[in-house]
Amino acid sequence: MQEFNLSKLIGTYPSTRYSCDNLFDEIKKSGDNNIVIDFTGVIGITHSFAAQYTYNKKNSFKNIIEKNKDDNVIKMFNTIGKAKKISKINDITTEEFNL
Repeated sequence: MQEFNLSKLIGTYPSTRYSCDNLFDEIKKSGDNNIVIDFTGVIGITHSFAAQYTYNKKNSFKNIIEKNKDDNVIKMFNTIGKAKKISKINDITTEEFNL
């Protein structure tokens, strides 16, 4: 099992999709299929980073688990996980966000 410390690789406040893609490039290079992302020292993440992380993790062939996530990090991931509902009423498309 290979471990990546996010704060050492990217910083204490990961913010861009690009930095997330770089992280997953390193994960892809790993010969290990079991990966741990250690969030020790990460005080928060942006919506962009969280969305890209979620997308990359979902599309990865590696088994990726996280540890030591700060409350702010958890809240942002939970925001990303909220479902967006789209419905059509009288030919008018509406979107409902559950936050």
